[in-house]
Amino acid sequence: MLIALFFVNGAASNAIAIIAFVAAWVLIVRDHRAGSLTIPPLNPVLLVFLIFISLRILLPPYGVTGAPPGAAITRILLLVGLYGLTLYVYTRLPFSHILWMIVSAATLCALAAILAHMVFGQESRLEFFGRASHAIAGAGAIATGVTAAAALLFAAPSQDRTKWGILSLLGSMALLVAALYFTGSRGPILALSVALIATPLALRCRVPWLLIVLAFGAWCLVSSFVLLEVPIKEALCPYVDLACRPSKRNDVWQATAQMIAQHPLWGNGYAFRFTHGVTHAHNAYLGMALHYGLPLQILFIALMATALYQATQIASAQTKFFVASTLVFANGYMGSDLSDPMRFFNTHYLFLWFPIFLALLSVKSDNGVAPTPRE
Repeated sequence: MLIALFFVNGAASNAIAIIAFVAAWVLIVRDHRAGSLTIPPLNPVLLVFLIFISLRILLPPYGVTGAPPGAAITRILLLVGLYGLTLYVYTRLPFSHILWMIVSAATLCALAAILAHMVFGQESRLEFFGRASHAIAGAGAIATGVTAAAALLFAAPSQDRTKWGILSLLGSMALLVAALYFTGSRGPILALSVALIATPLALRCRVPWLLIVLAFGAWCLVSSFVLLEVPIKEALCPYVDLACRPSKRNDVWQATAQMIAQHPLWGNGYAFRFTHGVTHAHNAYLGMALHYGLPLQILFIALMATALYQATQIASAQTKFFVASTLVFANGYMGSDLSDPMRFFNTHYLFLWFPIFLALLSVKSDNGVAPTPRE
């Protein structure tokens, strides 16, 4: 899946991801029959969300006149595939190995993109490869690499740290942070800064609701920076280059609010796009209401809050750091981007749905049935 995200694009990327998802479920069924893997029940909030979002996708309106009924049901199937892959690797690999794979893939992608930009680059913003080729989507994937490196550096057991491992992680983090800056993606940069600075403090307090407040506060903070774009630009531009580029978010957010008011219950459909200017909402929580209606927006918020709460209950400090920090980052990211969290396979599978599934799989259910991770 990491290869599909960071190095391959188009139909080939989808094909690789689907193969990985199908293979994971085949292995899960095989190991379940052999008695070496217990399949936990789906979290009730996740199950209800998947059921209702599936029903909404099957029913009109679809967003545009020519959209085929139920065409986007594959979005649900792909997420179910990712859930299986997450379950299988989480129970079959030490979590530090998963983090090293994320760091390695992100670092190689960033290094190749920087070299290509130095030789062939014509655009001012750094773009990557594969599904990360879009500057904003790529920033989300690269930021996940930074978070994985931070988890290996600061939350790993002391016996797992070696001099060369620390040096390589510091080098990777420096490269990834530089690449993230050169994307010019202000929302992801601000979201990552909040996540890495504030999440360890919130976890140290051991108050579950504090992490929830932090995550939704990150969304509010990034959104407010967009709303206050004019005074921020007047204060910082031209001293800070990132502050000079117009965000083009305010107008589309106003249009989004108007469309939500017109169709609050069912939304405007998964295929809806604005016809002028920015074509989509550029805000995940607004986008959920725009496309699928306010009830499903509330369900998505409940799912996020559940994942954040369960992230605080994870026993492993390293896993808890990565899952909690990535979810805080994802919420900040969604304050200015990711118009539809339900859209097809892309980098948000890594920084949004992967940590959500990890959080829901990491805590034993009431009946004690849960996968046993290898830490």
